[in-house]
Amino acid sequence: MNNWHIQIKGSVQGVGFRPYVYRLALERDLSGVVYNALDGVHVKFSGSKDQAKEFYNVLIDKAPSLARITNHKIIQQTGEGYKGFQIMQNKTKGLVSLMVPPDFGLCENCKNEVLSSNNRRAAYPFITCTQCGPRYSLITELPFEREFTTMRAYQMCPSCMQEYGDPKDSRYHSQTNSCAECGVRVALWNHKGQEIENNSQSAIEKVVDLWGQGKIVAIKGGGGYLLTCDATNVKAIQTLRKRKHRPSKPFACMYPNMVYIQRDCHVDSSDLAMLTGEVAPILLLRLKKKSVDIAFEDIAPRLNLIGVMLPYT
Repeated sequence: MNNWHIQIKGSVQGVGFRPYVYRLALERDLSGVVYNALDGVHVKFSGSKDQAKEFYNVLIDKAPSLARITNHKIIQQTGEGYKGFQIMQNKTKGLVSLMVPPDFGLCENCKNEVLSSNNRRAAYPFITCTQCGPRYSLITELPFEREFTTMRAYQMCPSCMQEYGDPKDSRYHSQTNSCAECGVRVALWNHKGQEIENNSQSAIEKVVDLWGQGKIVAIKGGGGYLLTCDATNVKAIQTLRKRKHRPSKPFACMYPNMVYIQRDCHVDSSDLAMLTGEVAPILLLRLKKKSVDIAFEDIAPRLNLIGVMLPYT
């Protein structure tokens, strides 16, 4: 029995790589460890030459879809064999040689959970899993561990801890795992800095009401603030332009779903894939002639393109 060391470089942290390696190793009854380091992901395990070759090939060929591997290698090592397989934390300090993981748009599984009234994360705005949610915006240092992100301020509740420790769960070793019981809360402040609502659902409903009144609402997200208003309210849009000192530069529109985007814009298959994928970008689309409701002339003056986006959290 030999020992082996696999090194994987690229954007391989914060994408569910360690849970993937763990499950793959257990399927093959391999013993060893996997951990994040300052230069990527490292896997050390015991096995025969044939076992190592097969494990290595599958590990690289079927890596998580969010991973971007730039370099990888396997080397044989000496030493005592491993017993069992585990995910380890590495707190080594030093020079970072690693691609920082980007933020990822909400995945379909999390979207279904947040919209399901009987799910424990129903209407929880900060839902994430190993396949979606903020990464770059939360990281304070590397490697990617919860204690090196802004989520370190939130201790997981027993239910979240159970998910975190369950290899069969989609949130196994998810460093951003949280729920309404233990995670970030939504609150609403007025322009004087006074908190006027600290119940999440009530705060969200109040924001909708404020939009209806033509108010400008600053929304603090994982990566900064968005200044928002009702896209059908010309006066509100003009007020936003004055406050941002942006007399004619186009604004972007956030739509609730693809149905409304396809109502107002020409969308092809590549546009659809981009908008609903993990990148969740602002995409420039060509307007249809008979669009309704939205004040396009004020949002994107003298243009036949509009920047559109879907909610990414």
